[in-house]
Amino acid sequence: MPLTPEDVVEKRFNPTRVREGYAQDEVDDFLDEVVAELRRLNGENAELRGQLSQCQARVAELTRAGAQVADAPAPVAEVPEAAEPVVEPVAEEEPPAPEPEPAPVSAPAPQPAAAAGEDAAVRAAGVIALAQRLHDEYVREGEAQRDALVAAAQEQAQRVVTEAEAQRERTLGELETRRHVLEDVIHELHGRETTYREQLDRFMASQLEDLRRLARVVPDDAVTR
Repeated sequence: MPLTPEDVVEKRFNPTRVREGYAQDEVDDFLDEVVAELRRLNGENAELRGQLSQCQARVAELTRAGAQVADAPAPVAEVPEAAEPVVEPVAEEEPPAPEPEPAPVSAPAPQPAAAAGEDAAVRAAGVIALAQRLHDEYVREGEAQRDALVAAAQEQAQRVVTEAEAQRERTLGELETRRHVLEDVIHELHGRETTYREQLDRFMASQLEDLRRLARVVPDDAVTR
C-alpha cells in the first residue's frame, strides 16, 4: 500500500509512561516536513503529466495541419484570351496586261491569324505549366514544413516524456526512501514501546514480590499496631 501525505498526518503513536525515546515535538516537526515534501512531489508529478498531455495534443494538431496542406487543390491559372487576328488590307488587283504567256503564280503567304492563335496556345500552355510547377513547389514546401514541425514536436514530446519519466523515477525513489525511513522509525518506536512495557511489567512484578516477602517477614501483630 503506497504511503500518502494523509497517512502521515493521520498516523498516531501511543504515549509511553516512561520518560525515554524520541522527543514528541521533534517527531511531529519531522513528520510535518515529510508531509510537505510529499505534497510538493505529488504536485510536480501532476504538472509534468499536464505538460505531456499538451505536447501530445500539439503533435496531433500539426499532423492534421500537414494533411490539409497536402490535400489542398492546385490553383487554376487563368488562360489569356487569344489576340484578335490582324487582317492586313488587300490591295486591289490591277487588270492583267495582255501578254501571250501568263506570269508565274507565287505561293500564298501564311495567314497572320493562324500564327497568332498558335502563339496564344503556346503561351496558355506555358502559363498552365508554370502554375502546375508553382503548385508542386508549394506542396513540397508545405510537406517539408509539416514534416519539420511534426519532427520537432515529436522530439519535444519525447524529451518531455523522458524528463517526466526520469522525474517520476526520482520522485518514486525519494518517496520509497522516505517510506523506509518512516517505517524504520515506526518499527523502532514500536520496539521501544514493547521494551518499556516489558520493563514496566518486570518492575511491577518485582515490587509485588518484595511486598509479599515483606508481608511474610513482618508478624501480624506488628502490622496491626
